[in-house]
Amino acid sequence: MVIQFRHNLVRDVQKRAVDESLRDNLAIATPVSRVLAERIPPFQVKAHWDSPELAVAGECLRLSARLRGGARYSPKGINLTMEGAVHADCRPEVAVTGDGQPVVILSAPSLSALRVADLKLSYAGGEDSLSWIDTRLERVLLRPVLGKKLLKRLAGLPLSYLPEPVPLRIGTERDTAALGYRAANVSVDPHGETLSLELGRSGRPPGAAPPGSFLAKPEANLAVAVTETGLNQVLGLLCDRGHAAGTTTVGETPVAWRWSRIRAGLSAPQHLRLTGELWCDGRAVPVDASARCSLTPAGQLAVRLPARAAPSTEKDLVAAATAALLGRVFAGVTFPLEPGGHKGKGPAPGQELRQRFRVPGTDILVEAPVVDLAVRDGYLVALYEVPLDARRSLLTIDDAKPEPRIVQPVVPRQAAPGAPVFAHLDAVLAKPAEPPCDYVWQAGKDAKLVHRHKPVAVVTTEKALRADGAEAGEPLKLATVKLKVIDLLGQVGETEFDATYHPSLPPREGRDDGGGADVLDPPYPARLPGTRSSGGTLARGFAGAPLSVVAAAVIAVGGGAVGGVLGGTIGYQRGLHDPAVDRRGPAGPPGTAGAPGATGPAGPS
Repeated sequence: MVIQFRHNLVRDVQKRAVDESLRDNLAIATPVSRVLAERIPPFQVKAHWDSPELAVAGECLRLSARLRGGARYSPKGINLTMEGAVHADCRPEVAVTGDGQPVVILSAPSLSALRVADLKLSYAGGEDSLSWIDTRLERVLLRPVLGKKLLKRLAGLPLSYLPEPVPLRIGTERDTAALGYRAANVSVDPHGETLSLELGRSGRPPGAAPPGSFLAKPEANLAVAVTETGLNQVLGLLCDRGHAAGTTTVGETPVAWRWSRIRAGLSAPQHLRLTGELWCDGRAVPVDASARCSLTPAGQLAVRLPARAAPSTEKDLVAAATAALLGRVFAGVTFPLEPGGHKGKGPAPGQELRQRFRVPGTDILVEAPVVDLAVRDGYLVALYEVPLDARRSLLTIDDAKPEPRIVQPVVPRQAAPGAPVFAHLDAVLAKPAEPPCDYVWQAGKDAKLVHRHKPVAVVTTEKALRADGAEAGEPLKLATVKLKVIDLLGQVGETEFDATYHPSLPPREGRDDGGGADVLDPPYPARLPGTRSSGGTLARGFAGAPLSVVAAAVIAVGGGAVGGVLGGTIGYQRGLHDPAVDRRGPAGPPGTAGAPGATGPAGPS
């Protein structure tokens, strides 16, 4: 038996196998995990892959996949971004599943066969050349990881269907042993872009050419071709097991029939040579006739015998019984066997012939209509139109990028006019990214950054900072800082932020309401903002005053002095938290005049 596939159907089987693996379990332990991760110091790589493809490349199949991820170079703490495709040309081969079914897979590619030229490395944190790392990364990490953990696993996926059950509607262990396939070959036709799986008791003779193309109809994408020997083995088993029996309607009368023996010859072009014995109504009808097979417009199998083959009634019965028997071989869905196995159901009017196909070793099962059945080149060939899976693949790459923002915990205060200012900045991620991340900070041309690809940085400026026009307490812009966060998967998130500072303002001269000078000379202010000093007026008022008045005034001034000391102390305490006001407080307000003194005793006369 030869099962032949068009190239697009082989690709569809691969897609279904990948999706089934991911649907069962998305963990890294699955046979085809979507994540590749490996650490080989000084490199660490992590990537996602998707878009597996198969293309015909001579007598091989080119296996490829698209990757997107990152590679970390630990000595520098940087994350490189890698994106592109890798491929390898692999020869198809036949493997055997756990239950003994043959299936086509690809040979695992060698590391030297792996092509990574289309996989591009870049660094989002700068424009430096990566030639110094390309060669080492490819040799030490990329080839071993991609070869073993990606293409080798993809090569082991099944790429072929078998009729269900195997072989050809014979489902018991005894029948399978009788028809067991002991040899298998697989070949690729680069011109027709087809893949052929040959199953038989013996291998293809040395030097024999592989089978030609059986897919004559453009809508057909799978062919099951059976040799004369293989067909007669299956027909013989059906007769021996009692499966070559059924009921058909001749005229308006149902007639039960049973093949006791039947053989089919395929030597004549486009015709079957039928010989055997058909029983009906308790009598045997010998059969020796040429038959031609075709499909009706309703999709049913029709067998036509020449007029001279037998009487009209017997001819119709032989044709119907032959069509039913061939339908059980090639279209098991339309002709299901009943539990007893001795009777079959004929096709319902207008019902098309269909067959089930399974991907060996999986739960992937499809039904396909028969679009043709004919004799070609010594084979009885059934053509099928297997539906392709139009659903979107489960294997997709997440495009979620890091979402960073910059936080300035403290706004620094300039120590003195023109003095440098250092602002500490923190990077915060809105949601977790694939660690470890590479933090790339950038600032304007007049600013300097201190960082080591970490989530913290210190920014300062090289030019003198002026506070012209600044209001007290209002922060000024220090520098605009940009940040790129590159996670281990090579994805990049960006943001920017204006770092600020409190400038050191020059002292402002106070004004006097009495024309006198302030008590405190600059750089210490004579008063707190919003107060007035009257110290000069008070001093001038003491001149020439009586002692008792002066004493009272001193007491009053003492009250004012206490107020001044307290005011200065408060101002000093505030200065502990604000170096710009760390200075003596202003004088307190003048005290109230004291009470008149008592009249002293009269002196001696």
